[in-house]
Amino acid sequence: MISPYGPAWIGGISSFAMSLSDNLRRLGVDCELLVNIGGIPGRTTMLRGPKPLFVIRAAIWLLRYRPRVLHAHAHWHTLLPAVLYKTFHRRVKVVFTIHTPQAREPLLSSWFISKLMAKCDVVTAVSDEIARDLRSKVPANVTVKKISPGATVRVGAYLESRRFLAIPEGCFVATFIGPLHWPAKVAGVKLLIHSFEGFSNHVPESRLLVVGGGPYLRELRTLVAAARADARIVLVGETMDPAPYLHACDVYAHISFMEGLPLSMLEAMLARKAVIASRVGAIPEVLEDGKSGILVRNNETEIVAALSRLHADHHLRDSLGQVGYETVAHHYTWDLVAQEFCSIYDGA
Repeated sequence: MISPYGPAWIGGISSFAMSLSDNLRRLGVDCELLVNIGGIPGRTTMLRGPKPLFVIRAAIWLLRYRPRVLHAHAHWHTLLPAVLYKTFHRRVKVVFTIHTPQAREPLLSSWFISKLMAKCDVVTAVSDEIARDLRSKVPANVTVKKISPGATVRVGAYLESRRFLAIPEGCFVATFIGPLHWPAKVAGVKLLIHSFEGFSNHVPESRLLVVGGGPYLRELRTLVAAARADARIVLVGETMDPAPYLHACDVYAHISFMEGLPLSMLEAMLARKAVIASRVGAIPEVLEDGKSGILVRNNETEIVAALSRLHADHHLRDSLGQVGYETVAHHYTWDLVAQEFCSIYDGA
C-alpha cells in the first residue's frame, strides 16, 4: 500500500491507510505500507523526500520486493510508482482510492491523475458522488467502486472528558474535528464559528471546540479574537488524541463545503453523539435527516436552528446518537472495509 501520509500525520487519508493496513494484517494479509511523510518505524516504511524523489524511491522498493497487489491513495506521486511497476509486471493488480472530489484539484494535476487511473485495474471512491465523476474519466475496462471508510473507536467517557478539559457543569458543548488545510473545508468551519456566535448569544453557557491544525489556524484565531468570543469558541489546534474533545461534547457539528466522507463524523456517531452536518459529499449517504442526525444547508439560520433544537431536547440528542451508533456499528467498520478490499485484491 502506498500513501502520501503515515500515522504521525493527522488527517483522513493517513487514518484510512493505517486503519485499512492494520485490519488487512489481522485478516492474515501480508501488507506493507509505504509513506512519504508521517511514518512510524515498525508500522510503516517511510521514503522521505520531494514528490519526484519519492516516486523514484518507491519504484525501487517495489522492484526489490515484487508485491502482487499495489494499492495507492489520493495523489499522483503515490499512484505513479505503482503504474510504472505494472508496466513491467503486467499481472500485478493496481488499485487506487480517491478520498476527496477531484473537482477541487488543479486542472493539470486532475488530468495527470486521470491518465494514471486509466492504467489501474480498480479505482475506489468514498462516496457515490466521487464514483459517478470517476466513471466519466476512466476507460470502461477500469472498475470503479464505492467503498466507504470505517470508524475507529475513540476510548473515553462524557463526564471524565469534561472534567479533564475543565468544562463547567451544565455547559452545552459542540465539537468539530478536522484538519485545516483546504479552503473549502475551512470556509465551513468559519460558517460554524459565525453560527455558534449567534447561538451562544441566546445560550451563554455554551462552548464550541474546534480541533485541528493547519495553515488556516492563525486565520481562524484572528476571526475568533475579532469577535471577542475566545471564552465560548476554543481553537484547540492539532492533537494526536481528539478523544476527550469528542466525548466531552453534547453535539458533534461537521460544517463543510467539500467532503468525501469525514472519518471524524463516523467516529462521533460511533460514540453515540448527536450529529449536525452539511449536505455535502457522502454525508447524506450515511446520515438520515431526523433519524441518525440533522442535515443542514450551509447557511447560518439552519445551523443555529439545529443547535437550538438539540440544546432544548436531550431526548432527541440521545435518540439521534443511538441510531447513529447502530448505523455505523453495523455498516461502517474497518473489518468490513478490509474484507471488501480483500475481495478486490483476490486473484492477483
